Amino acid sequence: MTQSAATQSVARLIVESLEAHDVDQVYCVPGESYIGLTSTMVERNSIRVIVCRHEGGAGFMAAADGRLRNRAGVCMVSRGPGLSNGLVALHSAFHDATPMVMLVGQVERKDFGRQALQERFPSKRRSFRELIPRPRRPSF
Repeated sequence: MTQSAATQSVARLIVESLEAHDVDQVYCVPGESYIGLTSTMVERNSIRVIVCRHEGGAGFMAAADGRLRNRAGVCMVSRGPGLSNGLVALHSAFHDATPMVMLVGQVERKDFGRQALQERFPSKRRSFRELIPRPRRPSF
């Protein structure tokens, strides 16, 4: 029996979306900020979770996976330093036009805005595209 979208967990919805896009493996350094997502992947046994020693390594493995298989490589990192370490690989993948998805853990909704450990402040939230400098047109 299938559950309605309102009663499913976010982790289950993310895993189902990854499965629908033919993702069969993800690279990560296990973190508490996305433990529910990792547990759902292990329970469903449809996506292989490859444990890495460093978020940068996980990111570059996902980028290589995306480039070699011509589909998006997926990396999961925790908030704060995990994201900082993984951004180097994401930046590299962006400039190489390599398909890659980076999922970033966050504090629980009930703790959001309460300055939880490594929380990114909502007032300073920006998208990744805003962090990338826009190409300038040459002036003649």
